Amino acid sequence: MLQYLTIIEITVTEPVYEVSEMEFTVENGTAKATVVTDVEDAKIFLAVYEGGKLKNIQDGISGEELTISGIASGNTVKVFAWSMNDLVPLTIDPDYVMSITVQ
Repeated sequence: MLQYLTIIEITVTEPVYEVSEMEFTVENGTAKATVVTDVEDAKIFLAVYEGGKLKNIQDGISGEELTISGIASGNTVKVFAWSMNDLVPLTIDPDYVMSITVQ
């Protein structure tokens, strides 16, 4: 019986993240976020949830600082980065914190 061995070459590369920079803080009742991406049609969202309900949202573009005041204990604040052309979220380094629940 004749057997063949197939060799497959695998190349491992660093992942490519569409979000290149991220700053996100919630301090003294104010949330601030700045997200930088090279995706041309990107839209950035800063959202505040009370329980499971959306309480407030700001939207902007790459590099713009978004700010929401009036954050209370128990609120969850999240940052989203989306390609509006494809309606899909941008890839983000998992080391970036994208959600904070205020204590």
